[in-house]
Amino acid sequence: MRAPFTMRSQTALLLLCVLLQASSANSKDLYVAVEEKIVIPLETRLDHTSGPHCNRFVWRHKSSADRFLQHIAEVTDICQKTDCRKSECSLSNNGSLILHRVTHQDSGLYNIITYHPNNNKNTEEDFYLHVLDVVSDPVVKLQCLSNDSLLVTCAVEKGTKPQILLTINREEFRESEMGLINVTTSLPPPWNISCSANNKVSQKMTNVFPKSCQDALLDPSLDFSCHVNGSVTISCVVKSGADALYSWTVDGQPLQSDTNSSWQVNKNHITGDANSPWNVSCMAQNVFNQVWTPQQVIHCQDPEKTLGVAEHCVKVVLFVMYNALLVCTIYWIRNTAVANQ
Repeated sequence: MRAPFTMRSQTALLLLCVLLQASSANSKDLYVAVEEKIVIPLETRLDHTSGPHCNRFVWRHKSSADRFLQHIAEVTDICQKTDCRKSECSLSNNGSLILHRVTHQDSGLYNIITYHPNNNKNTEEDFYLHVLDVVSDPVVKLQCLSNDSLLVTCAVEKGTKPQILLTINREEFRESEMGLINVTTSLPPPWNISCSANNKVSQKMTNVFPKSCQDALLDPSLDFSCHVNGSVTISCVVKSGADALYSWTVDGQPLQSDTNSSWQVNKNHITGDANSPWNVSCMAQNVFNQVWTPQQVIHCQDPEKTLGVAEHCVKVVLFVMYNALLVCTIYWIRNTAVANQ
């Protein structure tokens, strides 16, 4: 007797799944970026929204992890409002559902049912919410090949299903949802290269204008200057190349211009305390390559000690000059006396 019941249960479950899939197939697609706010509208006009009796409505949600729609918010027929259990979710005055800081767990099917004052069903609508990660800035890399052609690579590290459009001297190349595109071109320099990445919630673009393969970076080195105020300025010097971006490492820690570091970062220069020895390295990069300096210990003498040595030297020089002047004066007096005799 249990087998027919099991068959009926499986048939009912299958029918429910088919109904849910059909419902989601007719749903309206909405797109939102992670941590953004979105309003899922209650589009049905309700005649009774206050007083002793209201049009009842119920919001439900089904995520990919749920098997069934879950009740999340409602207004009852006696006008009692129940907001979402999550603090990031609430009902607006007109009954729309507000998600204040969306996460990936908020994606899925949203269902809204409205009722007449007599509690008979009025309308039902489905929305499917897609929560996407914003695309990051496209990174363009170039490689000059031996056959005088140019390999152009554009990649996007972050973002949900990014679509890439690469333009080289007005010639367009497209790639969908892979986050990476490689194109080999024989167009002569100079090159006007643009790479844009976008999805339903964001768009970013990177432009580069290399003049030739001679723009590749070569032979980086460190140079430094000690100052009397106890600071040191370290420079990252590249022998050749163009449009370099610089990053620094001091005692194994990367420096960022927007952090509360004791070092001031200004492109290919950093300025900091000169009283301690520092293990410093620099990386320079552009669309062609990356180059590094070897780690170098930078150390300036104590300015007070340096000033003390200088002061001592001045005293010695003045002492010698004084004695030389005294000897010359005595010698002149003696000669003058002899001449007068």
